[in-house]
Amino acid sequence: MPRTDDARTDGALAEVTNLVPGAKGLTIQKLLTDWAQGKGKSTTGKSIKLGGKFHSKEQKESRTQVRAVLLAAQAFGNLDPSSAGFKNYAKTISQETATALAKRLTDYYDAYHRFEILTASPHGIGYGPSFNHAPDQVRKNCETAYEQVLKIVRAGYQDVGSAIGGIAKSVERYESWFGAMTDGRPEKVKSNFFTMLEALKTQKLVLYYRGPLPGSTMAVMDDYSTFGPALSPNGEEYCGMATRRSKRNLSCPAGDDLHIKLGNGVVQRGCISPTPGKNTYAGTIVHELSHIVCETRDVKLKQAGTGRLITKSGQPTSFTSSKNVPIQDNDGHFMQSYGDKFCQYMAQHWPDKAIMNADNYCFFCEQFL
Repeated sequence: MPRTDDARTDGALAEVTNLVPGAKGLTIQKLLTDWAQGKGKSTTGKSIKLGGKFHSKEQKESRTQVRAVLLAAQAFGNLDPSSAGFKNYAKTISQETATALAKRLTDYYDAYHRFEILTASPHGIGYGPSFNHAPDQVRKNCETAYEQVLKIVRAGYQDVGSAIGGIAKSVERYESWFGAMTDGRPEKVKSNFFTMLEALKTQKLVLYYRGPLPGSTMAVMDDYSTFGPALSPNGEEYCGMATRRSKRNLSCPAGDDLHIKLGNGVVQRGCISPTPGKNTYAGTIVHELSHIVCETRDVKLKQAGTGRLITKSGQPTSFTSSKNVPIQDNDGHFMQSYGDKFCQYMAQHWPDKAIMNADNYCFFCEQFL
């Protein structure tokens, strides 16, 4: 018995989560359901009608899967169901396996999702109560930096895509900060940039002032009543610090916002435009943002064969030319990998580490300021 148009639509929608299990499938199903209801179930059902294209038992069993893909092709891919191209497309994919159809379905959604994120309005910037102690210029710098971050993260995402596409200048920029374009690393870096951009478009960026109190050498240490030296716990001046709410860090408010502390190294001695020897507000925010949403680290380096710490004062003469440079990820006694020379050295010799080091993303993005 021929199916009704409404039943054909319902069947295709139900098949989505069979092809794409889990949360992603549910998201796709919800979007397609809303789209079909807006267009009308009956009209949608007619647009995914397959006629007599399926004759064998196996083909008949896969009809609903094909209809689910055709639904996505219209909703996410803007394919016109009345065109000859659409009918040929339906005929072509009718021979594909469930695995291939599932990939087509997710590819349509991923392309749609990327477009939605790239064109979405940013979620905005906010400030913790500690900013009541900040000079007006610092707040102005943060407002400017937020717009810069949106620009350079998007530019980073697009430039890595251009590098993957073989554009020479983009390849040169990529290799300078992330190393050889092999082993799937460029795709990982591009994915990280998209993750940062998605976070900025869907979550508020909340900044906290950790600079000095007016007329004092003491700094704001939290957003309530504690003040202390404008230094990090190990006694060094710091630029930024990513903050996540946890059982041990209840001072960070609950919710899905992105929380970043700005320390003395940026609020007193930082800059808006890239300047040798100074940290930019925007680069600092990118660094910390990559910690929060991409799980990057501050990778540590040690000179090969000597056990000697590679320090800031020693760069670049303390670098060995050997590729056999041990990297100590968990030893707090070794210098953390900050600075452009460190990052470029790591990209050249340890690209797997470079793509997980927050400062590499910072310096890559600062090229677009």
